Amino acid sequence: MCDYGGFEGDISEDILVRQAADLLDQWGEGETEINLSCLGSFFDDREVSPKARREILGEIAKREHIQLLGVESRANDVSEAKVREALSILGIGCCLEVGMGLESVNDFVRNVCVNKGLPLRRFERAVETIGKCGAHAVGHVLFKPPFLTEAETISDAIATITYLDSLQVRRIVLMVANVKHGTLLGELYDHDFYRPPWLWSVLKTAMDIPRSARDRLLIYGFRCGLPMTATGHNCPKCSQTIIELLEQFSGTGNHEHLYTASHIDCPCKTQWRVELDTDDLPPLPTRILTSLDCIEAGYERLSLRISDDLSAQMDAR
Repeated sequence: MCDYGGFEGDISEDILVRQAADLLDQWGEGETEINLSCLGSFFDDREVSPKARREILGEIAKREHIQLLGVESRANDVSEAKVREALSILGIGCCLEVGMGLESVNDFVRNVCVNKGLPLRRFERAVETIGKCGAHAVGHVLFKPPFLTEAETISDAIATITYLDSLQVRRIVLMVANVKHGTLLGELYDHDFYRPPWLWSVLKTAMDIPRSARDRLLIYGFRCGLPMTATGHNCPKCSQTIIELLEQFSGTGNHEHLYTASHIDCPCKTQWRVELDTDDLPPLPTRILTSLDCIEAGYERLSLRISDDLSAQMDAR
């Protein structure tokens, strides 16, 4: 979904540290919180070497106005030694949040639809480790993984958010899926097997979860530094207004923004309700196979067409 794996090549440790330092120099002293993302796993030694990680953390520690640092990591890469080392370098004046993608509490959705490769118990151990060290865990939920219907998406997100709330993570990030070129989601979208989620579904999820979970909720996915083909949307009449209200909610934590967005009256809400009531689709495993078979057949036709074109060009010569 994210298309963060498309980069090939090596970046030296010195350049990584210099990039971080240059960006930190641009961070105003009035800003006390920062999220530093390597577009991957901060605690993976292959992606960020221990030396580079220590030096980047040291650059943050030099800037005493930064009181909270957020990083992202796969749960598999979280260890007590790495978290304690990070906290030791940052010092007592800076809190550490470690965001981890759970995506879905459902094993089939998480490890088949998303291909996460993450046992639930491994995620739970990572949350425990982070808390034991004195840092804070943040859980990420993917809203509308590939192959799920709109109704399945809402049910899955509510179950996942409720589960993360029970783990007492500090924040819960609902990542509204967007479509990028060169990803499985992009292929499904191009073959009409995927529609980004309705904003009405995002709002219903946010309103149906426990209040304790809503207090910790952030909703992202509408902006990205990488080109996006499509994002979560309703109709042109109401989409931008609702996205702005969702972003205001994430920026302030004020639930009134959700209530206001939920009560917007737009004709597209009827179309959304009709889609929610559509329950005559094949089982999820069957849908997955059908979608992938169609994509594969499309590639085979494209390959044959290219081959025929090349043969025709050779014959013409």
